[in-house]
Amino acid sequence: MSQGAPKKARTEKTVTASTQPFSSADELRTALATAHQRCQSGDPEGIKDAVTRFRNQITPRHAEEKLGVNDGRLTIIREYLERSAGGQELFEIWDRAQHDSRLHSALPLLPSVFSLILTHTAQHTHLHPLASTLLKYLIPQLRTLQGYIGGGRTDLILVAVKLMGAMADAAGRMGKAKEMREVWEGIGWGAKSMPKLLNMRRKGGRDAAKDPFARPDIRTLYLRLHLTFLSPTLCPPPLIAAHLAQRDSLVALFRGLSDDPYPVVRQFLEVWWEVWMDGRISKSAKIAVWSEGPIEQLLKLYARTSDEDDDPTHVPADTVHHFLLALCTKPGQGVCFRDDGWYPRPAATDEEDSKPRRGKVFNRILQNVLRNLRVGEDERMAELALRILEACPELVPGYWPSVQLTLEPRLSSRWIANIAFLGRVISLHVPTSTFHTSFTSPSATTTFFYRSSPPPLHPILESTLPSALSKAHLSKGLQSSAPLVQHCTALALAKCLTKLSRVVEAFRAAETALEEEGESGQWGKRRREVEREIRRRVPDVQVVIAFAQQKNAGETGNLLTESALRLLWLYQRVVPDAAQETKFDVGKLLFAAKDKGAAGLPDVEGFEALSQLHALRLLEESGDFNWSARAGSSLHSYLYSILALYLTTPQPPIRTATSSLLTRLLSTSVLFEHDPAELDIWLSALPSPSATAEHHPVLSFLDDCVQRCLKTPYRYLEDLPASAVSPLIATVVEQLTAKLAKALVGPEDARVLAAFARRLVLGLAGKMKDLAFVDDLVEKLEKAYGAEGVAETVKRQGKILARAVKALKAPPSGSSKASRKSGSPFIVDFVSLPANEQPATLTLSLRATSRPLAPTAVADLLAAIKKSPAKDDLVEILFAELDPKTENVFAALDAEEPLLSDERTLDFRDTLVHASPTALTTPAHFDLLRSSAMACSNHAVAAQLLLHRIAGSSSDVLASHVQLLAVVLKSARKGGKPEVAHNAMSSSALFELFGNAEVDSIVSTALAGLVKAALDPQGALDCEVGGRYAAQAAELLTTDTESAASLVKPWIPFFAASQLTGALDVLLDRSTATGLLEPLLSQALSPSIFPHTRLALRASFSSLLASAAALASPSLDALLVRLVARLSPAQLSTTPISELAGFAEAQWAGLADDLSSSKPKIGFPATPVRDELLAALIARSPAYRTAFGKWLAKNVDSVREHPQDVLRSVVAFAEIAGVAVQLGKADSVADLDIVRDLLPTIVRLSVLSPAPETPELPIQFALDVLDTSEQRQAFARRLAEVWPSKGRSGFSVASTRLVHHLLRSNAADYAELSGEFFESTLKWLVRRVVEEDEFEEDLHDAIDLLASVVRDATRPPKAHHVEPLLTAAVQHRLDDGKLMGLATVLLSRTQLKDHRVVSLVQSVIASPHFRTISRARSSSPLSFRAPVVRFVRACFVAHASTCCQIPTLEALLPLYSASLSEDDQCILAIFHLFEQQKRVSLATVARAWSPEGATSSTGRTLDAITALDAHAVFDTCTSFPHQLSFDVQKVQSQPEPIAKLYDPRFLLALLASLLRDDELTGLELLEAFRSNIFCVPVVGLAGRQADVRKASYHLLAVAYEWLETTTFVEQPELLYLMQYLRNAIAPFDPTKTDPPRLPRIATLFIAHSMRAVVNPATHIFPLASRFLLQRPTMDLADVPMLYSLLFSNGDDFRKDRVWILKLLRDGMRGREDWRVTRRRHTWDLLASLFEASPNDKTTRSLILEVLASITLNPSAATSLVSQTSLFTWIAQQHALQSAEAPENLSLAWLRVVYNIVCVADWDLLDRSTRGLWRTDALEVVGLALGVQADLAAVHLASCILRRFALRRTSDAHTAAPLALPRLVTRLLERLRQSEVNLSEAPSSWGHDLDLDPAPFSAHALHVPAASSPARLYTETLSRLWEVMLAPGSSLSPRDADAIAARTVALGGLEAVRLCVAGVHGIL
Repeated sequence: MSQGAPKKARTEKTVTASTQPFSSADELRTALATAHQRCQSGDPEGIKDAVTRFRNQITPRHAEEKLGVNDGRLTIIREYLERSAGGQELFEIWDRAQHDSRLHSALPLLPSVFSLILTHTAQHTHLHPLASTLLKYLIPQLRTLQGYIGGGRTDLILVAVKLMGAMADAAGRMGKAKEMREVWEGIGWGAKSMPKLLNMRRKGGRDAAKDPFARPDIRTLYLRLHLTFLSPTLCPPPLIAAHLAQRDSLVALFRGLSDDPYPVVRQFLEVWWEVWMDGRISKSAKIAVWSEGPIEQLLKLYARTSDEDDDPTHVPADTVHHFLLALCTKPGQGVCFRDDGWYPRPAATDEEDSKPRRGKVFNRILQNVLRNLRVGEDERMAELALRILEACPELVPGYWPSVQLTLEPRLSSRWIANIAFLGRVISLHVPTSTFHTSFTSPSATTTFFYRSSPPPLHPILESTLPSALSKAHLSKGLQSSAPLVQHCTALALAKCLTKLSRVVEAFRAAETALEEEGESGQWGKRRREVEREIRRRVPDVQVVIAFAQQKNAGETGNLLTESALRLLWLYQRVVPDAAQETKFDVGKLLFAAKDKGAAGLPDVEGFEALSQLHALRLLEESGDFNWSARAGSSLHSYLYSILALYLTTPQPPIRTATSSLLTRLLSTSVLFEHDPAELDIWLSALPSPSATAEHHPVLSFLDDCVQRCLKTPYRYLEDLPASAVSPLIATVVEQLTAKLAKALVGPEDARVLAAFARRLVLGLAGKMKDLAFVDDLVEKLEKAYGAEGVAETVKRQGKILARAVKALKAPPSGSSKASRKSGSPFIVDFVSLPANEQPATLTLSLRATSRPLAPTAVADLLAAIKKSPAKDDLVEILFAELDPKTENVFAALDAEEPLLSDERTLDFRDTLVHASPTALTTPAHFDLLRSSAMACSNHAVAAQLLLHRIAGSSSDVLASHVQLLAVVLKSARKGGKPEVAHNAMSSSALFELFGNAEVDSIVSTALAGLVKAALDPQGALDCEVGGRYAAQAAELLTTDTESAASLVKPWIPFFAASQLTGALDVLLDRSTATGLLEPLLSQALSPSIFPHTRLALRASFSSLLASAAALASPSLDALLVRLVARLSPAQLSTTPISELAGFAEAQWAGLADDLSSSKPKIGFPATPVRDELLAALIARSPAYRTAFGKWLAKNVDSVREHPQDVLRSVVAFAEIAGVAVQLGKADSVADLDIVRDLLPTIVRLSVLSPAPETPELPIQFALDVLDTSEQRQAFARRLAEVWPSKGRSGFSVASTRLVHHLLRSNAADYAELSGEFFESTLKWLVRRVVEEDEFEEDLHDAIDLLASVVRDATRPPKAHHVEPLLTAAVQHRLDDGKLMGLATVLLSRTQLKDHRVVSLVQSVIASPHFRTISRARSSSPLSFRAPVVRFVRACFVAHASTCCQIPTLEALLPLYSASLSEDDQCILAIFHLFEQQKRVSLATVARAWSPEGATSSTGRTLDAITALDAHAVFDTCTSFPHQLSFDVQKVQSQPEPIAKLYDPRFLLALLASLLRDDELTGLELLEAFRSNIFCVPVVGLAGRQADVRKASYHLLAVAYEWLETTTFVEQPELLYLMQYLRNAIAPFDPTKTDPPRLPRIATLFIAHSMRAVVNPATHIFPLASRFLLQRPTMDLADVPMLYSLLFSNGDDFRKDRVWILKLLRDGMRGREDWRVTRRRHTWDLLASLFEASPNDKTTRSLILEVLASITLNPSAATSLVSQTSLFTWIAQQHALQSAEAPENLSLAWLRVVYNIVCVADWDLLDRSTRGLWRTDALEVVGLALGVQADLAAVHLASCILRRFALRRTSDAHTAAPLALPRLVTRLLERLRQSEVNLSEAPSSWGHDLDLDPAPFSAHALHVPAASSPARLYTETLSRLWEVMLAPGSSLSPRDADAIAARTVALGGLEAVRLCVAGVHGIL
C-alpha cells in the first residue's frame, strides 16, 4: 500500500495537469521553462505534462473545422509565437527528447503540437507571418520526421505524417511556393518505408469512426499528404507536375481505396478531378499515372452500393460512378481521347519528336478498362461501358472478343442481361461526324466534305451485327421454347437491322454528296459489302416466318407477334434479298388470329396497335403483295380490309401508314396510274369514321367495283376523257345503276351509296377543268335514281348533287320553298341523344325525313346544334347534306354569332357549294369561307373549284372568288406546292379575266393580290407562267392604255426587257397612264434587266426628263437619279461584288453617251430630289455643266442666300472644277472664283453642319480648286470662322476626313484650322467619353481618322486640351481599343508634365479592366490587350525616369507572355527602359516571371524555365528571327506564326539568370535541358546581329562549365556535343572582332541533337549519335546526314526523309547556308526526288517548303533562276500535276515565283538571261491561272504582273515579255469567274492597297490567304489598275475598259478623277 499511494497521487496530479489549460502565453512559456529545468535535474514528467496540457488545449473539438478569430486558443498561440521567436522552447524540448531516452515517450507530442499550431495559424491570413516563420524552422526537421517514418513506432509515424501534411498544407494556404517545394523535396517519397504507410489502418476498418478526419489513421494522413501536393488550389502547377512524376507512389494510393471510408474516397476523387480540370498541368503527366491499373482499383468501389452515414446520397458506388463517367466518357477530357470513329488510327506521325505509339486505337487505357467491367452483374458498370463505347466508337469492334459475353440463348438472367447490353451497344449512333473532313477557306469559314474512302469493313460489321452474335445463336433464340428468350433475341436482331438501316442511309448520303455513279464508287462498294455480309449473318427468313406463325395466347402472344412483325418489316426494308428467298402471303398478316393481336382489327391498342403498324409497313415494303386477291375465306379482298382499317382506326400513326400503303398500292395500278393524286379524292369521299353503319355498304360496293374494273379496265376507259379520271368512276356509276335497277340493295344501303356517289362526283369536279364530264355523270346518276322502286330519299341525293354541281358554276341564289314548319320531331330526338351518337343520328335523320327543310327549320336546327358539344361535326354534316339552293345554310345562319370553335374549319368544297352572293358579301360568312380555304388539305381541288366559280360568276361576286383563290394559292406555296399555283394560273378563265379591260377597280385589286400570292418574279417557272400574262398585258397597254393600267401593273415584274421599253415608249408618246411610269422605270432599272434596257432608256432619257418635269413626282425624280447613276461610272462600294461587275461594265459602256438635250434648262431646284437630279446631270453631261456654270454666275446672290436648296448641284460643279485645276486645265472651267467663294459654305453645309436628310457629299476634288497658298489660307480662315465649337456637328467622320485631307494636301497652310479643329473636337470628345452610353460605329471611325490627323498635323494639339481626354479615356474607356489608340498618338505628340504621366500609368494599373486582362492573359484577345500596352509604353517613353518604378513593373509582369507579338515587344521595351533607368538587370524581372500569367513566388528561374512549353521553345529555335537584336526599343512586326513564338531575347535572359544565380543539381540541370532552352543560344550562333551572337557564345561557355561540374546520366553526351560544336568554330578574339556567324543548318543540327540526347525516345537520337561519333569535328560547309537520310531505305525511311527535309527547310536562311547546300547539289537532288514522288504528298509539300526557304535568299533565288532554269522546271511540274497528280499546287508555285520576283537581283538576271527569265516567269503565272484558279491565286498573280509592268527592261539587248497583255486577259477571266460567288461588298479603297504582301516563308507556303475574299478582290483590281497605267502598257481596249469600270466602281480616286476628266473633255 505504501508503494501504491504515490502512484495514486501522481495519477491525480497527471489528470489535473492534463486538463488545466494555460491562461496566457507567459504561463505557457514559464511552464515549459520550468519543466525543462526539472528534466535537467532528473524529472522528465514535467515536460510531458506541460506539452500534453498545451496539446489538449489547442486541439479542436469534434466537428470544429476552424478556430474563430477571437478564440482564446488562437490568441495564446499567437502570443506564444510572437514572444518565443517561432516556438524556440518547443524546439529545444524536441531536440532534448530525441537524445534523452527518458523522454522518448514524449516524442509524439511535439510533432503533434507543431501540426496543430501550423494548421490554426495557416487558416488565418493575419497569422501567416508567424506560420511562415515556424514553417522555416520546421523544414530542417523533415529529415528527423523521415527517420520516424522509417522506424517501428506507430505513434511516431502517425505524428510525423501528420506534421508533414500540416507543413505542406500551410505552405499552400500561404502561397509559399518555395517553401512548399522544400517540404516536397524533404519528404523521401522513394524511401522503402513509405509504401508500408498505405497498409497502416486503424483497427476496425472504415466502420471504426464515422468521421475519419477527426481521428485519422496513418493511411488517411498519408493519402491527404499526397493530395496536398496534387491540389491545384494549394500547390503550384510545376510542383504538381513534379509530384505526378512519382508515378509508382501515386499508383499505390489507389490500392486499398475500396476499403477507405466514404469521406476519404470522396476527397480523393475531388482532388483528382481538380487536377484533371486544371489546364496548366500537362495531360501526359496525368495520363502517366492514370493507366488502367488505378481505374481497376476504383472499380472495386462499385461493390459498396449502400449509404454509409446519415446522408442517403453518400453512396461510394454512385460517387465513383459519376467520377468515372466524367473521366472516361467525354472525348477530349480525362483519359478519353477523340478517336476517328470506325477509321483505324493513322500511322505514327512523321515528326521527329513523336512518341512511339502502342496499339491500334486512340483509347488503349479505356480498351483495357472495358475488359474488367461486369456489365451483366452491375447496372452502373453497364452504363459506364455503354457511355465509353458511345464516346469511343473505335472500341466497339474489339470489345466483343475481349469480354467474351455469353450469348448462346438460354433462359438465364446472365444471358438476358448480356443480350440486352449488346442491343444497347448496337443501338449507339453511327459516327457520321468522322465520315467528314474539314477545309478552312481563306475567309475563315470551315466547310465539311466527305472523305474519299469509307471506313474498313470489319468495324462496321462489328458495330452493326457482331460476329459474337452468330447466325446459329439468333436462329436458336428465335426457335426457343421460352417466349422470353424469343423476345430478347428478336429485340436484339431488330436493333441490329435498325442500325444497319442507319448505316446504309449514312453511306447513301456520302454517295450522293460525292456524286458516285455505278459500282465504281468506294462508298457504294463498301455499302454493298456491308449488306452482303450482314445478309450472311442474319437468320434465314423461314426462321422468322415460323416465329411469326407460332401460336401464343394472351399478352405474351401479342408481345411476340409485335416482335415478329417488326422483324419481317425490317427484313423487307433492310435485307430485301433475304426476305425474298421464301414466298409467303404477307396479306395474311391482316387476318392474324385474335389471340395474337389481329393486325386487321381497328379497336386495338398497345402491342396490338404496334403489330398493325408493322404489318402495314411490311405490306408497303413488299413488292409481291396481291392486294386485289381474296383474304382467305373472306368474301372481300385485302383492299377492303385496308380501307376498313383506314376508316376505323383511332390511331393517327396507323391511319397515316394505311394512307401511305394505299397510295403505294393503287398509284401503280391501272386505276390511278394516270394521276396518283386522285386517290385522295376517293378517300375523302368515303364515309366519316363516326358513321360506322355506312362503312360496310360502301366498302363492299367499292371492293366489288374495283374487282370488276381490274378484270376489264379497257371496257371503262373508252367512255372516259383521255387520262382525266380513273376508270373506276365508270364502274361505280355502272354498278350503282345496275344494283338500283335490279333492287339488289336495300333502301338504307341505297341512300348510303347515293351519298357516297354524291361526295365522289363533287370531289372529281375539283379535278376537271371542264365540268361537261361531271354533268354527264350527274345525268347518268339521276337516270339511275329514277328507276322504278327507288326510294324518294335516294332520288333526293341526285337532286342535291345536281344543284351542287350547278352551284360550282355559279353561286346559288339561296332561295327556299317552305314545306315544313319549325319544331321538327327529329330535332327533338336528335337533341336528346348523347353527343357521340348525334352526328350519325343527324345524318340518318336528314336523309330519311321529307325535304326540303324550311329556312326556319334550318335555323332551328342550327340553334340546336350550337348548344351541342359536338357542334363542329354537326355543322359540317349540315353543309354536306343540305340542298345548297333550297336549304342554304348561309341563308339561315346568323352573321354575328360564331358558328365553330376557334381552331375548327369546315370542308371547303361543301362550304363553297353553299356560298351564295349574299354570303360572299357578308364579312362574317366570307371570313368562314376564307378560313376554310386557308385550311384545305387538297389545294389543287380547291383551286379548280374556285376556277369553275370564277368562270361563271357575275361581277358583283367575282372579286370575292378571286380573293379566295389567292388565299388557296398562297397556302399552297407556303406548303411547298408551287405547281398548284402554276396550274391555276394556266386557266383560260383567268387569262380572259386579265385581258378584260372593263373590270371594275375592286376586281382589279383582287387580281393584283392574286398575282402577288400565286407567282414570284424571282422564280424561273413563275416567270415562265407569268410571261404569257405579261405579253397580254403589254399588248393590252398598247390598245387601251388608260383603262388597262390597273390590270397591267401586277404583271410589270414579269415584263421582258423589250416589253418594258415598248411600254415606256407607249406611255411617253401618249402621255397617259402616268401611274405606270414609275413601276415600269423601276423594273427597267433592276439589276437583271438594266443591261438589256440601257440603250432604250438612254434614247428615252429626254422624254423621261420632260415627263418628270411635268408630273413633279419626287419618286419619279428619284428613279431618274438612279437612271443617271446607272448611265454614269459611279462608286458602288456598298454593292455586292456579284452584282457590281455587271453594273460597272454597263455604266462604263454608257460613258460615251451624251445625256444632254439640245438646250438644257437650269432653274432653282424645287425639292431636294430635283437638286440631286440636277447634280447627277451636271456630273454626267458637259452641256448641263456648262449651262449650270452660266446659271450660277447669274444667280450667285440667290445661291448665297439659299445655298441649301442647290447644295448638291454646286458640289457636283465644284468637283468637276477641282479635277480641272488638278490636271492643269483650269481654263476649261469658267467662274472658278465663284466656286472658291462658295467653297466654305459648301463645306459647312455638307460636312460640318449637314441637315438630317442630307447624306455626306464628296468634296475631295472640290478642294483642289484652291491651287495657291493664299487661296488655301483664306479658305482656312473663313472655315475657322464657321467651325462649330460645340456639339457633335464639329466632330464626325466627314469633318475628320476633311481635316485629314487638308493636312495631307498642305499641312502648313491649314495649321491654324487644325488647331481650331483639335480644340473643339477634344473638348466635345471629353464630354462624350465620360458618358455611360456606348460609342456608335461612326464615332469609332471618326476616332480612327482623328488619330491619323494628329499624326499628320504640323502643330500637335495643346497639352491642356489633350490631358482631360487622356484622363477620361483611362478612367472610363480603357477597354475601348480605338479610343486608347488615339490616346497613345496624342501622348506621343504632346509634351505632358511628368506627374501627369505617372498619374495616367497609375490609373491604368488600378483600373478593373487592367486587372481583368492581367488575370486572363492567355484567354484575352490581343485586341483587348494591345491598346493598353501601347499606351503604357508611350507613357514610359514620354517620362521614363518617373514611370520606371518597381510596383509598376510588377503590375505589368503578368501581361507579358514572352512572345514576339508587338504587344510583348512593347512590354520588353519597358523592361529595357527600367534596366537603363534603375541599373537593375533584366534577370531580376525574368526570375519572377511565370508562363501562366501570375508572378512566381518561388524566386527560382528554374521554375519559370520548366514551366515553358518545350515544343514552343524548339519551334522558336527552328524559326529563329535572325534580324532581332538586343535593341528592344525597335518594335518589329512579325508574321502571325512567328509572333506566337517565344521571344529569343527573353529566353536568353532567362538562361543567363539560371546559370548566374541558381544552384542546380544534376536533375535540375537535366530538366532545364529538356525545356530546350539551351538550344536557343546554339541557334543564336547563326544570328545576323553581333550582340545576339556574343550573348549566345557567352551562355554556351557558361553552360559548358556547368556541365563539367555537374553529374547526371546524359551529362557525357551533352558535354561531347558541346565539345563537338566548339571544335568546329575557328578561334577568334572576342575583344577585337565580332563572333563568327555559323551556318544555320549546322546550328540547327546541333540543336536537334541536343534535344535528342535528353529525349532519347525521339526518332533522330540513334542517327545523330552515330553521325556524331563517326566524325571528330563538324564540317560547317556540309549538310549533315544529307544522303543517308534523303535516300534512306530502312523501315523508317519516310521519317528519315521528312526529318532531313525539315532541317533543310528551317536551315536555309543566309548566304552561307546556300553555299553549303549548293556545294552538295542539294536542290538538284530535291528536284529529282519531287519528280519521283508523284503520290507522296508529304515529301512534295516539304520540298516545296524548302524551295520557298531558298527563294527567300536573294543570292539563292538569283542563282536558281539563272543557272538551273527553275521556271522551266516549274512549268514542267505544273503540266505533270495537271495530268497526273491529284493536288492543286498552283498557289504554291505562284508564291515561289512571287518570292523570286521580290528578292532576286533583276539586273543580274536580265544580263545573264537577256531578259528571257521574265518570259519564263510569266509563263508559270499563266499556267497557274488555270481553269480552277481561286481568288488568292488571282490576287498573287496580279502582284507579280504589277512588278513586271512597273520594272520594264531598259536594255535593248534583253527581250521584253510579250505575254503580259495576254496574262492580264486571262487574269480578268478568272476574276470574272470569282465575282459570281462573292456576295459581300468590296473592301474600301485606301492607301494600304499600295502594299504588296511580304514574301512567303516555308511555313506560310500552304497557309490559306488571311485576307477576306472582298479584300483580295479590291487589291487585285488595284494592281491591275497600276498595270494598265504603267508606261508602255499595251492592254487590249476591252481589258482596259473592264479594269477601269471596276476601279471606278470601287472608288479608286485616281480612276474617278480620270473618269470625270474624260466625261467633260478635260484631258
